[in-house]
Amino acid sequence: MKKRMFIIFMIITFIALLKYFTSNYRITYYIDNHKVVSTYQNKRYYISIDNKYSFDIYKKRSISKLKISQIKEIKSEDFMCLYPIIKNIKTIPLCSNKEENIDYNLIDSDLLNGYKTKLDNKSEGNFYFNNNLSKKEYIYLWNYKGFYKMNNDKLETLDMFNEGKYDNSLMYQVGNSIVFPDYNQEYYFKKIYLLNMISGKKSVIESKYDISYNSYFVGIINNRLYLFDQKELNLYEIDLNRINVKLVGSNELGYFKYVDNKKVEAKISEYKNKEIEYKEDIKSNYKYEIINNSIYKTYLDDNNKLKIFEGNNIKIIGEYKEILYFSSEDKLYKYTKEGISKLFNYFELKFNENKIIYIYNQ
Repeated sequence: MKKRMFIIFMIITFIALLKYFTSNYRITYYIDNHKVVSTYQNKRYYISIDNKYSFDIYKKRSISKLKISQIKEIKSEDFMCLYPIIKNIKTIPLCSNKEENIDYNLIDSDLLNGYKTKLDNKSEGNFYFNNNLSKKEYIYLWNYKGFYKMNNDKLETLDMFNEGKYDNSLMYQVGNSIVFPDYNQEYYFKKIYLLNMISGKKSVIESKYDISYNSYFVGIINNRLYLFDQKELNLYEIDLNRINVKLVGSNELGYFKYVDNKKVEAKISEYKNKEIEYKEDIKSNYKYEIINNSIYKTYLDDNNKLKIFEGNNIKIIGEYKEILYFSSEDKLYKYTKEGISKLFNYFELKFNENKIIYIYNQ
């Protein structure tokens, strides 16, 4: 009996300790006359210093609570930076000038040069890949006949079509796949390709219907991709699990849409005017804004705003955890808290208004 009670006690103790050492937490403390608030939630540490400077770390929590051991000050007449030191964690200076919080890479000062990573701006010809991707990052760039596939330090050219196609508006990314029609077919198509971004291999979805290129993707619901043919006024459902195409909406069948994941009746005018769109719900810890030719990053934890980039013709391409992908002029960049790295330059980025960059993080 005693042995059984001891085993039960040890199990309860183990569960309690496991919960204590793996659960979310929030702590407040002072170091070097600065107030620090550290929060751990969903495999992410968010640290705020003096309610003004912020940074985060994506990392599973350890047994002990993560704490800053020292905060160094780096300052001049024009700026003030705090450099937090955490054992076994790479950190960066957190800076502000007289106007706003600003990324340390944007401050021209010898005091900060030792912390900066040199930006590789090397460019050669119409297209140049800078080899600044990890093994888990895949980027596909549409080049009119197919794609440039980029991963880690590898670059491949994937030719898909016999002739160059300048309008790729019928392309849609679903997870690690890019969906698009067989552009070799003229006026109408019956083949839809599903391109795996990891392997670079494509599979074919056969349709018994002639679908015009005057169509658009409405969006995806429950792994079913909806496409509306504006010429024929037909709504198609592309089942990505069963790999088939169904006619689900027409003048004879009527039309429907999804509202809060529920199917309700829809008017044909809503599809004609592109009023129905199912957008991917992207959960993010930040808000990114382009203001006066600059990108600002706001931490939603406490609305601290940080200027991270200055440039022309800026477009936000995508984000993953703490990574932001954006273009400026003819270059694609990747931003993390450690700084900015250039991924490639492509002359057509300046002019092509279609979506030609597709990014997947494994």
